Amino acid sequence: MAIDGETGVRQQPDGSWVWLARWLGGVEQSGKSYPSREEAVQALREVLDDTGNA
Repeated sequence: MAIDGETGVRQQPDGSWVWLARWLGGVEQSGKSYPSREEAVQALREVLDDTGNA
């Protein structure tokens, strides 16, 4: 999967989901995959809340 710099969630070829977050220093992808889109969105929200970006 190419990382194009967008913040959000993406479905992988195996059907799992990952989040992507754009920071000043680049783009970060979640270190794990999630079975559902909703779980990936929740995990991304938690990351953004922790950094004060939400």
